[in-house]
Amino acid sequence: MVLMSIGDLSSHFVARRQNFMLKSRLATLSQELSTGQVADIAKHLGGDGSRLAAIDRGLSVAEGFERSASETADMLALMQITLGRVEDRRQSMSNTMLHITPTSPADLVDAAAQSGREGFADVAHALNARFASRGLFAGAATDGAALADPEEMLADLSVAVAGATDAASVEAAVDAWFNSPAGGFATLGYLGSTGPNMVRRIDQGQDVSIDVRADSSELVEILKASALAAMAGPDGPVLPNEERAALVRSAGDALLGAGHGLVAVQARIGSEEALVEEIRAGHSAQRTAWEMARQGMVAADPYETATALQEVELQLETHYTLTARLSRLSLTEYLR
Repeated sequence: MVLMSIGDLSSHFVARRQNFMLKSRLATLSQELSTGQVADIAKHLGGDGSRLAAIDRGLSVAEGFERSASETADMLALMQITLGRVEDRRQSMSNTMLHITPTSPADLVDAAAQSGREGFADVAHALNARFASRGLFAGAATDGAALADPEEMLADLSVAVAGATDAASVEAAVDAWFNSPAGGFATLGYLGSTGPNMVRRIDQGQDVSIDVRADSSELVEILKASALAAMAGPDGPVLPNEERAALVRSAGDALLGAGHGLVAVQARIGSEEALVEEIRAGHSAQRTAWEMARQGMVAADPYETATALQEVELQLETHYTLTARLSRLSLTEYLR
C-alpha cells in the first residue's frame, strides 16, 4: 500500500488546481479567438454596461423592424405574383371570347363559356392565396379565406339568372348579383373584412396600409366578366346560340376593359413595395451600424488572444511534463 504524506497531498491538490486553472484559461482564450469576443464582458467594460445595453436595445429594435419589413416585402411580392396570375388568365379568357361572333357555331361558344367557368375558378382560387397562414386578399380578416368556393358562387349565381330569357336579362342578373350590397357576392362570395385595411408596422410611426382586397372593384370586374361567360354554358339558362354568343362577347369586352384597372392595382402594390424596400434597407444599414458598435466594445484583440493562447498551451505542456516526472520520483530515480 502506498502512503501519501501531508506534504505530498498538498502538492497533489496544488497541481490539480493549477491544471484546472490552465485548462479553464485555455478554453476561455480558445472561445475568444474563435468568436472574436471577450468572454467576460462585464470585466472588459469595467462593470459599466449601460452603453452596451443601449446598443443592444437599438440593435433589437432595428432587427425587429427589419424582420417586419422583410416579411411585408415578401407578402407584397406574393400579391404581385398572384395578380400576375390573374392578369394572365384575364388575357387568355379575353382573347378566346373576343373571337366569338353572332354566327359562331355552338361548339366554339361552349368552349368560350367553359373558358369563363374555368377562369372564374382560377381567379377565385388565386385570390385565396395565403402567406404564412395569413390571407392576402381578405383585408384585416387574415385568418380566413377571401372568397367562397367558386363552385358554390356559380351555383348561387345560376339560381339568380334562372328566369332570364335573353342575353340582356342574364347580364342584368349577373350585375345585380355582384353589385348588390345586401346579397349575392357581398354576402355569399366575399368572406373577408370590409372594414379597415390590412396594416403592417415597418418603422417607428410608419405603417403600410394594403388596400387591395378580393372585393376591390378592379378584381370584382374580372370575376363578374368571367362568371358572365360561364352563364352562357350549362350553368346558365337555356338560350338560343346567338344569345349565348352575345353573352360571351360581352364578357370578352368587359375582360378587355378590366385590364386597365388591374394594372392600376399592380401599380399600387408596386408603390408599397418600393416604400417597404427603402425602409428595409435603412433598417439593415442601422442594424449593421449597431452590430459594428457592439463589436467594437466587446471585441477581443486577435493578436493578443493568440499570443496568450500560445503561452497557456506552453504552460500546460510544461505542467504535464513536470507532473509526469514527479509521479515517477523515488529514491532510486533520485540517485540515478
